[in-house]
Amino acid sequence: MNTYCCTKFGIFHQKDPEKEISIRIIKLPLKMMNTGIQGDNPFRVIITSGYKVNSEEINYMIIKHCPFCGIKLESCYNSMDFINESSEVFIPPDSTAGL
Repeated sequence: MNTYCCTKFGIFHQKDPEKEISIRIIKLPLKMMNTGIQGDNPFRVIITSGYKVNSEEINYMIIKHCPFCGIKLESCYNSMDFINESSEVFIPPDSTAGL
């Protein structure tokens, strides 16, 4: 059983991303590990406004602190246990751009 930083974060982490605002946690592929401002941390916490997988355009924002309790997310969500989406949803597999 996953332990969340707060109850609200857990609720949004478990929501269906196709229907409503949700929180997604992804792990970047190895080829993107040296990009972005998070250095060697491969996990990203993303808040979305709802999307369909394989959609051309997905609105999302990478967040570093919980919007509900304020904790630094990288200290809580840094294992495979919390991943609830493929990174390929947000980054095409042939992309060299990082998140």
